[in-house]
Amino acid sequence: EKEAIVTLMKEGKVEAVHKSKFARAHAPTDYTRWRTASTEYAVAYESEYEPYILCRRDVVPYDLRFMGYGGDKTSHIYELSRGGHVMVVIPHAFAIHEHHAAGSWSSAQNWTRAWMDWTSFVDDTNEMYTPQSRPPPKGCV
Repeated sequence: EKEAIVTLMKEGKVEAVHKSKFARAHAPTDYTRWRTASTEYAVAYESEYEPYILCRRDVVPYDLRFMGYGGDKTSHIYELSRGGHVMVVIPHAFAIHEHHAAGSWSSAQNWTRAWMDWTSFVDDTNEMYTPQSRPPPKGCV
């Protein structure tokens, strides 16, 4: 239950996902607010946001450029945001992510490819969702 997780967070036994490693990936979720929230709340997209999400099956799929490791959730959320979807935090929902060693696919070469793919993806996505329909999220022009 949420109360047990909040207690473990206060005791320093668990932390928000990537809090120590890459905090901005989940910053918009606002875990300080989540700890006491009893109702859903919307959050604004920020660059490199990669929450774990629940969505309908008919939303835009993950971009195939990001198969393997790196950029998959980030690109998906970016495109959902550009398409006008609203991110909503559910106050009594959470996932547990157990730390694990990096996968064999997590190499410097793969990260270079992922960043090159990210650049072309942002350009393509911004072209699909024209500035007239919705401006690019802050930090992603």
